[in-house]
Amino acid sequence: MSSLLIVKARRTRSGFANEQPHRQALNPVYNQYFEAQTQDAVERENNALFRPLLIASFVLDSYVRE
Repeated sequence: MSSLLIVKARRTRSGFANEQPHRQALNPVYNQYFEAQTQDAVERENNALFRPLLIASFVLDSYVRE
């Protein structure tokens, strides 16, 4: 994990999107970052673990269908 992130950010409803040119070929869901809401520690950990897995499952399904 890194302690530094350099992005060309565009504000979205729930956080921001990375618009760096080298990331444009990726599926757009991989360029979205969400603001952590004020939640208890267990809920934050579950979101950090399961949100990327859920998103990846939809991207994988789309890829397999193609």
